[in-house]
Amino acid sequence: MVARDSKAILRALKSKGFEVQGSHHLRLVLVVNGVKFGISTYISHGHKDYGDTLLALMSRQLYLSKQELLDFIDCRMGGEDYVALMQVRGHLV
Repeated sequence: MVARDSKAILRALKSKGFEVQGSHHLRLVLVVNGVKFGISTYISHGHKDYGDTLLALMSRQLYLSKQELLDFIDCRMGGEDYVALMQVRGHLV
């Protein structure tokens, strides 16, 4: 089983262009050059670690494979790399 700390996930997302919205369940929205895009995910205050199930859900929300998500969280994929990948896949115009 693969797990990642929710605080590490939040730090990774915020450092790579996602902005926090909301307070109950944090909604993170991708912002590039001041423009918000329709790519978003949620982080719950109630979960300390995100296991396989929650990581799989998050990977679908961010249009990544599970391994790509782990690379993103572990800083092997940068914010610019993510934006470029989303452009190639047609999720950003």
